[in-house]
Amino acid sequence: MIDKKYQIIADFDIHDMMSEYLDVCRIDFQRLDLKNQQPLIDVIRYKASNTKPILCIIKWKTLERLLAERSPHNDFKQMCLQNRIKVLINSSEDPFFNFQYGLKAVKHDLEYDLPDHLGRIFDGFGSKHFKDIQQLKLDILINGSAGHYLTDRFANWRFVEIGHWFERFFWSSHIYHLKEDHAPEHTFFSLIRFQENCREHRQSFYDAIKDRPLFDQAFIRTTGGHDDPPIHQDPYDYFPSKWLDSLGTRSCQVPMLEYYKKSCFEVVCETYGDIPNDDSFYVTEKICKPILMKHPFVVVGNKNYLKNLRSIGFKTFDGLIDESYDSMNDHKQRAEAISNLLSDLDLEKSKKFYRDSRDICEHNQKVLLSKIGRYKFDLWNNLKLYFDSI
Repeated sequence: MIDKKYQIIADFDIHDMMSEYLDVCRIDFQRLDLKNQQPLIDVIRYKASNTKPILCIIKWKTLERLLAERSPHNDFKQMCLQNRIKVLINSSEDPFFNFQYGLKAVKHDLEYDLPDHLGRIFDGFGSKHFKDIQQLKLDILINGSAGHYLTDRFANWRFVEIGHWFERFFWSSHIYHLKEDHAPEHTFFSLIRFQENCREHRQSFYDAIKDRPLFDQAFIRTTGGHDDPPIHQDPYDYFPSKWLDSLGTRSCQVPMLEYYKKSCFEVVCETYGDIPNDDSFYVTEKICKPILMKHPFVVVGNKNYLKNLRSIGFKTFDGLIDESYDSMNDHKQRAEAISNLLSDLDLEKSKKFYRDSRDICEHNQKVLLSKIGRYKFDLWNNLKLYFDSI
């Protein structure tokens, strides 16, 4: 057991998935009270004995606080460099998203210290302490795959892939049964959300298609930098507002039935994809919606997105369409290749693509529903493998 080797100090609350795992496995650990005004490293040293090294399971914000505080008695950074403290980053709400948001903060010299419009404080790192953070040997839990881009860039860090958090989509899977008969009027549909200082791959895709004849045959919704209403308001035209309000921010994950009924495939504009050679992989609701709806798709995302999707059991559509865009290094190259692909798919060809994809889409829906059901089983197995390895 991991608590035989390490004294475990953790900052999570009882609702955290790590708290449940350690409690049920009867792994001994002590909680770190973040309201304590003393330097946290002194609190940690007080809680821990001198007989074993310390494993700190903490969030990014706690790590930043430990690096910022000064104690006359203990030096957190030195204890890490001397292997007296091992740090496991457990940014459990959405760890891969938080990590990528931290990189964005560093790129634009930002700090996320204020609550967002929902009152949440982002758990991630900013530019102030990033130099110190890079010097530490960290283990980082992520709900995705780091890829060569991140592992080569941060050789000091171990990215611990604990699975893709398909459980978050379980509540919307039943929407499929409301689907009406397919009556396509458009080749494809695509929802494109533009954001300042990021998501350049989406802008590249839009720029590549906006002046092509294919634009008139497709249904494309945009928001951010345009005058259209927000995309996340679309479900309110089709579903009861009380139900959507009860979902909170998850209402954007509801599949739009009308869009799937009237199109032959979806062009999914994923969350990441603007950094050259970035082959990291992160599953979001954007790809899960067409999979749940048995709809074929093209993806505007990171390099090797489709390859990574196949590696976890899904099938893509190479053989029915040209998917060579997936291995291209730059988002502008991928956008141009996707635009060329779409230009070749008029409405009749798109209908044929939809018909020919039925077996693949059936397979993909079954795989996704299986992964939703196996979520916690696989998560706990991955946590056990990790703790057994250190």
